[in-house]
Amino acid sequence: MEPADIDLATSGNTGEVHSMAVSALVDMVRKHQPLAATDIQTLLAFIGGPKPEGLTDGDWETRVNVILNALRVQEAYVPGLADYLLTTAARHPSRILRLFAMQHLTLWYHRETSEPKRREIVALLESLAEKPGEETAGSAVLFLNDLQRKAAATGGAVVKVDVIDRAALKLAADTSAKHDVRISALHTCCARNIKEILPAARQIAADTSAVIPLRKAAVYSIGQLGAAEDRELLKSLGKEVPDLRPATGPALKSLQARGR
Repeated sequence: MEPADIDLATSGNTGEVHSMAVSALVDMVRKHQPLAATDIQTLLAFIGGPKPEGLTDGDWETRVNVILNALRVQEAYVPGLADYLLTTAARHPSRILRLFAMQHLTLWYHRETSEPKRREIVALLESLAEKPGEETAGSAVLFLNDLQRKAAATGGAVVKVDVIDRAALKLAADTSAKHDVRISALHTCCARNIKEILPAARQIAADTSAVIPLRKAAVYSIGQLGAAEDRELLKSLGKEVPDLRPATGPALKSLQARGR
């Protein structure tokens, strides 16, 4: 859904910050118009406040994300945006808004003018990435990897390579972590060519108690990082588990293409 199709201001909003001022500003957001400094602060106050009455959680999360997109692409620097994103990513009760905030932090990082604030962004992502019980840990690893990948072209992000590798390996192999966290960690291992994940990937792929999406991610990892001896495992899984066939076929082709 495009931002222009979303009615950000509703009759259910209450209070001055939810009324005419916000209605006018979100109309400017729809039209991709530049915002004045006072307008930006009004919108930050709006999304930093409680969810307006009459909105579902999904509606509110979508509206916050649309406003964040508008703020992030303003031509002028947006003071206070990094602070809002850091606070939201660290402790907002909505997992979706925490994920949105982390994504925007990664995209905002290279526009942030304060070096201490940039270090704070990286420190938060590193902290989240090293907590298996954190629902956003897998995404934090992916975002850290993205920051490091772009470092050469953008002046460098202060991201420690060993932190990313260690977190990705730990999360992927940790059976106590949520499966979507482990899936993200497995994909990070593939992107970073971390072959040390292979023993865990083989175990996950063969684990009949694991959910299919996680097993598919493990099969994909084997296809990207594995060796010739993994062919028999992939063939066996493809025969025995029909739901894994969409993953085992491409993984076998990947091994063959790499001469494995």
